[in-house]
Amino acid sequence: MLIESADRALDHEHDEMKDWQFILTYIISDQFLKFLSGLSQLPFVGKMFRAYLFDHFSLSYDIIVNFIEGHEQAAKHIQTVIENKDFVSRILNESTKNVHGAENYMHNKIEDMFPEICNSV
Repeated sequence: MLIESADRALDHEHDEMKDWQFILTYIISDQFLKFLSGLSQLPFVGKMFRAYLFDHFSLSYDIIVNFIEGHEQAAKHIQTVIENKDFVSRILNESTKNVHGAENYMHNKIEDMFPEICNSV
C-alpha cells in the first residue's frame, strides 16, 4: 500500500502530493467505523465487533507509523539529493501536510478510541 502510494505520487508529479488521501482510502470509512463502534456496544456480539475494530485500528496504526517514518526518511534524503531549494521547499511542505493529516487521524481516531494499541506498540 505504501509503495502504491509512492508510485501514484510519481505518476502525478505535477499535482500536489496526496499520499495521505490515498492511504486513507484503504482505511475503512468513518461512517462504517461509527456503525461498527455502535455495534461493539451491544451485549454478547459487541465483543466480536470490538475485536474487529481493534484489529483494524492496529493495522491502520502500523500503516500510519510507517507512512510517517517514510516521509521523514524521504525528507532527509531529498535535501541531500536535490539542489534546487524551491523544489525541496515545495516537496517538504506538501510532505508535511500529508504527515500532519496522518498524525491527526492517528491521534484523534486511533489513540482516543483504542489507547491499548499505543500501549502494546
